[in-house]
Amino acid sequence: KTEVLRKQFRPIMSRYSNIQHDDQGDAHPGDKMIEKINVFLNRKYRSPQQKEFHESFLASSLRLIYKDDFVKERHRIMEKYKFESRKQQVLVCAPRRMGKTFSVAYFAIAMAINVPSITISIFAPGKRQSCALMSHIRDWMKKLDETDRIMRSNEEKMEVRAVNGAVSRINAYPSAVKTLKGVNGDIIILEEMAQIDKAVLFEVVVPLHQLDNTCVIGISTITT
Repeated sequence: KTEVLRKQFRPIMSRYSNIQHDDQGDAHPGDKMIEKINVFLNRKYRSPQQKEFHESFLASSLRLIYKDDFVKERHRIMEKYKFESRKQQVLVCAPRRMGKTFSVAYFAIAMAINVPSITISIFAPGKRQSCALMSHIRDWMKKLDETDRIMRSNEEKMEVRAVNGAVSRINAYPSAVKTLKGVNGDIIILEEMAQIDKAVLFEVVVPLHQLDNTCVIGISTITT
């Protein structure tokens, strides 16, 4: 009886201690993907704040990375990578010149290349802002010498060849509900979230976020 009670009330992590992965050859595919994403993000200098942003963005995307294995692996993942949260929503609210837009653009590229067949959708208060973020993504693809991965690109859409040859998509949408019916996205980026039309948030973003794997990344500037 004592042994039964001991097992029943043992710490959460110990219940999953039998899930082991060899980092050398038998690592979980999700672990390998996280390592590739981190290597990619480390190609450019990032401030401590930008590294913190990226860690939160990555934690919010775990369901995309681990897919059906997320529930089984989640405690091990949190322990291994020291993520503080696995919530699928992140809001970065910071002053100007803190690197929010760079962080989001760089993360979008890292995910589009290293996580095959995902769709990243950008929403903003207006078409100008969403297309400006797409322009940042395009510029950073060039700085990273990854332009050969761009299969198709215009002001609002980009198709990127991922690591295994699959196609990932990045879309920049205007802030008009009537033109946004039927859009989708695995990662939703909200540029200047505080200024986005509430109808877009409640009629477009919230329904997308009801999908199991979808994560939402919002950035907003402190002005007063």
